[in-house]
Amino acid sequence: MENCTDLKSRLKRWWNNVKLKESLQHFGLLITLCAYAAMGGFIFRYFEHPAEIDRLQRLNWVVNLKKQLLIEVIVNSSQKENLEDVILSELERYEIVLHEAFSGGLFNNGKIYNVFLEDDVFNKWTILKSVFFSSTILTTIGYGNIVPMTTGGRVFCILFAFIGIPLTLTVIADWGRLFASVVSTFMRYMPPLPHSVKNVSKINRTSFYALAAVCFLFVYLAAGAALFVIWEDEWTFFDGFYFCFITMTTIGFGDLVPS
Repeated sequence: MENCTDLKSRLKRWWNNVKLKESLQHFGLLITLCAYAAMGGFIFRYFEHPAEIDRLQRLNWVVNLKKQLLIEVIVNSSQKENLEDVILSELERYEIVLHEAFSGGLFNNGKIYNVFLEDDVFNKWTILKSVFFSSTILTTIGYGNIVPMTTGGRVFCILFAFIGIPLTLTVIADWGRLFASVVSTFMRYMPPLPHSVKNVSKINRTSFYALAAVCFLFVYLAAGAALFVIWEDEWTFFDGFYFCFITMTTIGFGDLVPS
């Protein structure tokens, strides 16, 4: 009975020490940011997805039209003396159309967009990609592989970033303080340092902590790289490490983006 009472008193003390209200505030900010990013993704999709489908259908129509014209010129041309010049001229026009189609995303891994099958492989503005795009705005990374093309999407992008970036910075600062508090608490419960280490100069200890932080950073990047190697079939470990570093520093070249 005494053991049970003692256990209850310990649990009660532990519960009193837990700052439930502050914990809820931390998670509340994070959940608010995630909900804001998801909402932004759906709105971006609302603006951009129909315009993307129209653009792909138009490119598909132009490519098929130019191909049909080229075939007709080859089959029906009766001017034998300058047939080669005519065909070369049509081929040049067809090449220009194909270049625009490739740039516009009409082709993907050797496949051409089907008007009747709106395949997500071709569509940039799927729900998941739209939410991913909104997160790159909030974190100011901006890979540049997906950009809004409509006026409505661009106007919303300005308003979304105007509110979302300060919210993101607030969440980062809040969780940064939380992480620092956790590390500080952890260090307080570490066993005391040996007497010889205590006598080491403050500069040397600061250098040691800085080196430990850099090592932790590289381990963190390596862990992210290992996950991307598992998820992305064509990525090497260095590709994953490079992408994690470019992302963490918010440089965001966009030369490597998860598919």
